[in-house]
Amino acid sequence: MDTFARARKNNIIPDQAELGLTVRSYKADVRKQALAAITRITKGEALAAGATKEPLIEHYESTDSVYTILLLRSVSERRLKLPSARKT
Repeated sequence: MDTFARARKNNIIPDQAELGLTVRSYKADVRKQALAAITRITKGEALAAGATKEPLIEHYESTDSVYTILLLRSVSERRLKLPSARKT
C-alpha cells in the first residue's frame, strides 16, 4: 500500500476513502491478472459493505518491467578490470 486517505478527524466517519497501490511484476500478463483481481475484490468488498456507489478505480501510470541485472554486471565487470589502486 502506498497511500491511504480518509477523514481528518478521528470522530468523523467519512463517506469516502482513497487507497493507493503500487503493483510490480516481471510479466505483463501477471500484472494484468493482479490488477483485475484488485478491481474484482474492491468491487466485491464495496458491494458486501452495502456501499451506495461502485468504487472508482483509476490507473494513473504504468510501465514495463526494468531489468537492471545486465547493467549492474556491466558496471561490475568494468570495475574489476581496472588496475588496483594498491601497490604491492
